[in-house]
Amino acid sequence: WRAGLILPGAGQRWLHGMRPAVEGARAALIDIWLRWDTVQYLRIIQSGYGPDDRSAYFPLYPQLGKIFGAPFGGDGLLGLLLVSNLAAIGCFLMLDQLARATGMSTDHLRIPVATVFYPAAFFLLVAYPHSLLLLLILAAALAQRQGRMTLTFICGLMAGLTHATGLALAALLLVNTWRMRERRLTGFLGALGPVFGMAAFLGWRAWVGYPPIGELIGEVWGRSIGVIMELQGVLTARIWLLRGWPNVLVLGLGLGAAFWSYRRHRYGWAVMQAVVLLIPILSAPGFEPLAGLARYAVIGFPTYFALAHWLPPGRARRLALVPAAGVNLFLCGLFLLWGFVG
Repeated sequence: WRAGLILPGAGQRWLHGMRPAVEGARAALIDIWLRWDTVQYLRIIQSGYGPDDRSAYFPLYPQLGKIFGAPFGGDGLLGLLLVSNLAAIGCFLMLDQLARATGMSTDHLRIPVATVFYPAAFFLLVAYPHSLLLLLILAAALAQRQGRMTLTFICGLMAGLTHATGLALAALLLVNTWRMRERRLTGFLGALGPVFGMAAFLGWRAWVGYPPIGELIGEVWGRSIGVIMELQGVLTARIWLLRGWPNVLVLGLGLGAAFWSYRRHRYGWAVMQAVVLLIPILSAPGFEPLAGLARYAVIGFPTYFALAHWLPPGRARRLALVPAAGVNLFLCGLFLLWGFVG
């Protein structure tokens, strides 16, 4: 704000009457993160759900934000940021545990480094639910490997209550269960946790009389569930504009990670990565075929393992990370300037 890059009235169209601080530590450290979907989560914390666009947002993340913000005078935005950043720390720990459990890497530092320098990694730290969802995905995957089906189901259920892309976890768990030598009913039930979580939220929406979620996201965001994007739309110049190129970059990384996982016989990882990419693609608005991909794909943890494998050693690795850090900081800067990134 002091540099004049963000005008005092910036974002008023999307703030729904909220007035974030523009001076002092509060503005610099907390209120500057009040952007886009964060506004909706904060509205849910402050006034609950309603028959408008708030009802399209899943409940676990704002409820946790409300709990974590309670000790600070009910500061919902601070609570959301605490949930996201604590979950991000948990993600790094879980990535290390999963790397050890799968024997994928002897240099475990490579994986968190690859995660930090992922083009849209800053979404793990902002007041968005993706770090929480990634943490639940990793916890469920690790619990399944350990044969703890009840914990797998609970983590999956919570993932289904966090975001619609939690369905990718169900794909991972179901493929892993199918490949087990002893396929038990408890294994398949544990893998369906995300489906039960989503069904519970959607059932509650219908019970209270909110508009169908498909109609809502079509009216508000121009998305259409289940409609495959047109190839002509992908090939147009729009995807190379400022709003589109990060999604193209992430799509390439995601496809590479899916192929890398398949070649290493991590079929559950490959299928999950494919679903992570397909969900935003199948529901993308016609005017922007890959909208949201950079943000949604943050939960695709196989990409971090693949990037860790692809990173060169020594000085070459540091040279490769310089442009990666630049892309991440650039996109984060756009986000703070009310640019729609991913």
